[in-house]
Parts: sequence; structure tokens; C-alpha cells
Amino acid sequence: MMRVAIRADGSPFIGMGHVMRTLALAGALRQAGHEVVFLSRFEPGLSRIREQGFAVSEVAGGAPDGAGREYEPAGDSETVCRLLRIENFACLVTDSYRVDTEYFRQVRPLVEASFYIDDLNRFPVAVDGVINGNINAESLGYDQWPETVERWLGCRYNLLRPEFAALPERPTAEEVRTVLLIAGGGDSGDLLALLAHNLLGAKVGTERMELRLVAPVRSRADQELESLQRRYSGKVRILRSVTEMARLMQECDLAISAGGSTLYELCAAGVPRLAFVLAANQQGIVEAMVRQELAVSIGSTDKLAGSAVAESVSLLAKDWARRDRQNRQGRRLVDGQGARRVAQEMERWVAAAGGGQDLE
Repeated sequence: MMRVAIRADGSPFIGMGHVMRTLALAGALRQAGHEVVFLSRFEPGLSRIREQGFAVSEVAGGAPDGAGREYEPAGDSETVCRLLRIENFACLVTDSYRVDTEYFRQVRPLVEASFYIDDLNRFPVAVDGVINGNINAESLGYDQWPETVERWLGCRYNLLRPEFAALPERPTAEEVRTVLLIAGGGDSGDLLALLAHNLLGAKVGTERMELRLVAPVRSRADQELESLQRRYSGKVRILRSVTEMARLMQECDLAISAGGSTLYELCAAGVPRLAFVLAANQQGIVEAMVRQELAVSIGSTDKLAGSAVAESVSLLAKDWARRDRQNRQGRRLVDGQGARRVAQEMERWVAAAGGGQDLE
């Protein structure tokens, strides 16, 4: 049995992507008989980790959360190192943009193996393995890292929750009647309301579709969302605290999603999809999805106003062949087994090597 520490945060500013994908990995490790403890700070990430039954050591101190700090080092390396010394972990998995080369140099001697879940390849780091489950991972230049660093790249290693593994095939709907709107794990209420208004106010056929909005538990736009639901009774449903996301997705004929982990969930569920760029790190993902005809892009969040969104939805809704290709190709690309594969690779590495190397 390995004792594994996972360093990841989730908050309204950071979003919940880091926490959700590391929870998927944690679940696969736990199923394989390993013990997992999270090192985390900020709500609602802490609550979500505890809800899933994992122990969490709260990382105190460091730079505060907030807009514009996504790539700023958190300054909590000393606290993380202290927790690693106390707890005696075999492995550390880090999933954060708020780290730098110094963080990895400090934590590496304190564990048998250090792994990094990355999206951008901003700089090489002193780790034993890098995990990037994105569709564009192999084009980011990891071949420039030292040969001794394991590379688990591409959608085979995309970290999705167990509910997305081995989903039943979903026939492509002849007519689009239900559209799912998902805009990330932060406070997405304003964005969801904007998208809904665009679709409901259009005269291109989208006004006849039922919209299901996956909203945060609390949002600045709660009043507007509730007003939408009352005004368009039977055409707008606000969904909060969704516990069976895969089932919800497969109940819908089309989806609009931010370009993060939800896009891969929609691929696994076989739901045709339109994507928008919510954060800079999603740009390459959306572009690769579009090139491979896995999604239709509706641009970035600062360009979603007006009729363009509704027109894009209407065009895709009318094109059954294109939606069917998205369904079939998405399921081939993402099978929901990535977390299990990464857990197995971690086991293999630790069993074979029991240690690692430093990067100079």
C-alpha cells in the first residue's frame, strides 16, 4: 500500500477542475488499496474533498486567493513540506498552476516519488512523472524534458470520475430538444444567464429548446437565474448540486460547455457539444477539439453576447451527421479509464524505481 498526498485547491476564482480531476485519481488509488490524503486550502474545494470521504490536511498561510493570481506562486511551500515530513508519504501528486521550480525542488526529497498534473508545460520541473490528459498534450513540447521523466500524455490519461467509465452508447437524437449549459465550477451564474438569454431570445429555432443550467450552489446571479426559470417555466431548469452528472449529460441532446474537464466528460457521454474559452489554459484544448471535429467553438467569454451563440447552436442542431460524428468520435477519444491508468502507472513506477531524480 502507498500513502499518497495530493496537493490541489478549488475556489470560486480557481474553479473546481483541479480538485475534481484529482478526486478521480484519488478514487482510483483508493480502489487499488492505497491511502490518499489531500493537502488543500480554500472553499468549496475543501468541502468537496471531505464529501468524497478523503482526509484533508489544510494548507494554512500563503498568498490569498483571487482573480489574477492563477499563475502566481502561492508561497505555501514551507507548509506543504512540513506536512510531508509529519505524514511520511510515499508519493506526492501536485495539481496547481500556483507552483514554481523552487516548490518542486523543496518537496522532491521528502517523498519517494513526485508527480505533476500539468496543462501548459510552462517550465520543466523536478518530478518523476508528468501527467497531461488533454487532447493537445503531445504538442506542448514535453519531449524537451529529461528522458528520465515519465510522460503520461493525451486523452488515455484524462482524469474523469468513475461514472464516466464504460457508459452505454447514446444514440444521436434526430431532433435537439434539450440543451445542457455548463460553465465551470466557480461562480458561473452570470455566464449561464447570458447564454440562456441568448438562446431564449433568438428567432432561429433555439427558443423551442428546453435549457438545463448546471448552476453553482450559490451565485451572484441567483435572482436572475430564478427569474429566468419562472419566466420561461417548462423551458428553463436550474440544476444545483448535481450528483449524477453522467446520467444528466446522457439525458440531453446537445451541450454548451467551457473548454475544461467538462468537455471530456461530454465526449465520454457521447453528447454533441459547443465549447467556449473561459480561461487562457482552455484555448489550446478548444482549438484541438475543433480541428478534430469534436466540438464547435463559440469563442471566448467576452464574445458571447448577441445572436452568434444561438445561430451556432441552431446550425449544429440541424446537422445530424455532424452531431453523430461528435458523439462517436468523442467516445472513441475518451473512455473514462484515464484515472485507473494513471494509478497503475504510479504503482509501476514506485515498484520499479522507488525514487527519482533532480532536474538541474
